[in-house]
Amino acid sequence: LPLAPGLRALAAELPRGPLGGTLRDLADRLDAGDSLDAAIAGTGGRLPGHLASLVRAGVRSHKLGDVLEQYARVHEVSRDLRRRAWMSLVYPIILLCALGELFAFFLLVVVRQFEMIYRDFGMTLPGATQSLIELSRAAREISPVLALGAVLCVAVGWAAARAFLTAAQRRRLAYRVPLLGALWRWVALAHFCRLLAVLLESELALPAALDLAGPAVGDAEIADAARRLGSRIETGEAVAASAAALCRFPRILTQILAWGEMHQALPEAVHTAAEMFEARARIQIAYIGQVLPPILVLTVVLAVGYLVIALFMPLIMLIRALSL
Repeated sequence: LPLAPGLRALAAELPRGPLGGTLRDLADRLDAGDSLDAAIAGTGGRLPGHLASLVRAGVRSHKLGDVLEQYARVHEVSRDLRRRAWMSLVYPIILLCALGELFAFFLLVVVRQFEMIYRDFGMTLPGATQSLIELSRAAREISPVLALGAVLCVAVGWAAARAFLTAAQRRRLAYRVPLLGALWRWVALAHFCRLLAVLLESELALPAALDLAGPAVGDAEIADAARRLGSRIETGEAVAASAAALCRFPRILTQILAWGEMHQALPEAVHTAAEMFEARARIQIAYIGQVLPPILVLTVVLAVGYLVIALFMPLIMLIRALSL
């Protein structure tokens, strides 16, 4: 296809969003007679730098169809990984919210009614029931204060993180979140390596490809590490040595880059790294799906069991005393 219809076809392949509209706008400008550079400039910076470079490289090498097809495949794989990651979290999040609402309802409403009944009967309450009643009283009295305090803590923490930490440092902290941090990292690295490999196959120099692929992933830590790696390589350092000195990428990626540099096969090596990170992301998704639901179900069973036993134990004791 000519360039303009090819861009429209790519826009149809991508998820709905501003990028598709930008590609269609670019195609319209080309149909109106603008040159490629003028049409890209006319988008006002809305076209990502990595995609503009891919389009220019595809036109220059007469392989625009292959380049756009690979770019669409990169987006499809990345979107599929992110969708799988969110789907693995939907059930645990729903279960956790339901548990929180159920427990709050029991503490604020049901336990209070049982407390009034037991007080009217003048019953001696066992320890479990007494602890539940004390917990209910505390929840009724300080729940508004706790809610306001939680909101203030989140707001202050967010403001402090924005003020004293860079975006890359905040992202590194997010990587330390149990279970989820590793998942975010593998998904971002897979997208980064896929896009970097496509840029290298389009005959872009490695420093330029790193500068374009890093920000395109939407991960501040990877963007900063890629920029620093590109700067080191521009000074004449070897790829593997620069990556190892930075200590910002996984060691296995450094080893793969060393192999690719030694055999003059960097695009193939980066593709291999992308496949490995995608496999790790899928394993982490499966692990989360297997670990979180049983933990939450066990929590629900224990919480409900505690509520039921603590609430009805005095009634059972009363019925047993009357039967004797």
